[in-house]
Amino acid sequence: MTQIKRAPFRRYMRLDDAREILKSRALTLRPAFCWPDRNDLELLDLHKEINKVDELLVACFTRRFERNHQWQMYVRGDCCVQINFIEEKFLQLIDDYRKRSGYEIFYDSIKYMNIENLRSSDSFSKHIIAFIKRKVYEDEKEFRIIAHAKKGVKEIKIPIDLSCIRYINVDPRASEKKFTAIKDGLKCLAGSSHIDIRRSQLNYNPDWMTEFKRFIDKTT
Repeated sequence: MTQIKRAPFRRYMRLDDAREILKSRALTLRPAFCWPDRNDLELLDLHKEINKVDELLVACFTRRFERNHQWQMYVRGDCCVQINFIEEKFLQLIDDYRKRSGYEIFYDSIKYMNIENLRSSDSFSKHIIAFIKRKVYEDEKEFRIIAHAKKGVKEIKIPIDLSCIRYINVDPRASEKKFTAIKDGLKCLAGSSHIDIRRSQLNYNPDWMTEFKRFIDKTT
């Protein structure tokens, strides 16, 4: 029987943000200021207006298997990482925090719609406005966490247990020397938690080359 590969649950981020997660043992939700999709930003503003929310704080994830454009589009900077979470354990931590904090926290997969979908839809709940995006972004397979906060609250730190992290991928563009330095630094921050820290094999996968050479040997 062919084994179905489990969809990932991951978040791309700047190296500094990954360090902060390991150091503080917390996921930070912040306002969306500089997203490239202006329609997305306007929908978030509309969500705030309709739901009478002062501040809307967000964190985005993806269930998409690794693609080259994700490293280039999701995070811009000298180097970035991809934290892969154990979804069920991670979301349980979010639920636990919501119950004891009093914050209104919601999470869901993004629903992708085009103009025809909107024209044919009767209505939808006002609470899912922040989980709708244009269909041209469907390839992202985005999952989003949002929190409603009072005016002036610019971030929420949700405590997490590092055991909910499956592994960390480091930017495939990092040199071997840079990867080693990043890995050592992240391991130091992770402390006793045995998080596997790898360099992404997107730009070079030795297993793929081994199989390809075996294929060539069989056909020549």
